[in-house]
Amino acid sequence: MVDRDASNVGLLTASQVARKLNICERSVFSLTKSGELPAVRLGRAVRYALEDVASFILRNKDGAEAEHREEDDRGDE
Repeated sequence: MVDRDASNVGLLTASQVARKLNICERSVFSLTKSGELPAVRLGRAVRYALEDVASFILRNKDGAEAEHREEDDRGDE
């Protein structure tokens, strides 16, 4: 179920996202520009919904695990 109340959405700055992902701010902006990490624009300010950051982490975690499983399967041949 989607919560339509925007006041409950936690927003993070690029700096906060960078610290959470252990990457530099430039990488956060690159991910945003490529469309991999959605952003909320408030005038000139760019913010990131905590939910979007969590989804980004899960998408990349699942991809990394699938890639690792494929490598393991190839090793069995």
